[in-house]
Amino acid sequence: MIPFAGPNDDLERDVLTAFGNAIVEFEDTLFQKFILLSSRHSLTTQEMFRRCLSKMQSKGYVSPIDLHGMRAWKKMVVLDYESDTILPRRVMQVVDEKQTLSKSSEQKLSNVGVLSEAQSVAERIEQTLRKSISSDLRPGDDTTIRLIMSRYLQNLYSSLLKSRYTLFEYLRREAPTLKDTFDQLLASEDEAIVLLGLRLLKNIYQA
Repeated sequence: MIPFAGPNDDLERDVLTAFGNAIVEFEDTLFQKFILLSSRHSLTTQEMFRRCLSKMQSKGYVSPIDLHGMRAWKKMVVLDYESDTILPRRVMQVVDEKQTLSKSSEQKLSNVGVLSEAQSVAERIEQTLRKSISSDLRPGDDTTIRLIMSRYLQNLYSSLLKSRYTLFEYLRREAPTLKDTFDQLLASEDEAIVLLGLRLLKNIYQA
């Protein structure tokens, strides 16, 4: 165990806390969560946040990765809130000493595995969204469907990029038929995977 003992401890502790249960998080999403975590971060700029992440990287707390062209970070340590220490272990080990994740679960963090999961998420979202939109349009109106899909996907992506709360507020107002799908996805998949799936789909319908 390594105790927090430096001047940047509060900042680094809150960065780790901002990950939540996620192991991998997009940098923009992590920054938004960090800002929302405490009012004392309201004056922190994204450049200051990046410098903090770079320092944490040098300590082995986090590691940068590229997710389909987007910068993301992988949490490399576990924060023990009771003792206010970090456990310098591979994150794919469980905090609870009684459990260990399988090797197949560990392999999901590879770029290929992440992309495959995101594509699966994208297919599920596309099927649900297309079905919801098509029910209100005449058959064969593909151009209109694509335009509506593009608008929804942009809004879904932008909302989740801000926070889950923002996403579900958007779903409540604009797309209540999609709520169950996103409830299930975010309960079973890492938020970064769902975001990447939305981004893949958004890019397809913007083309």
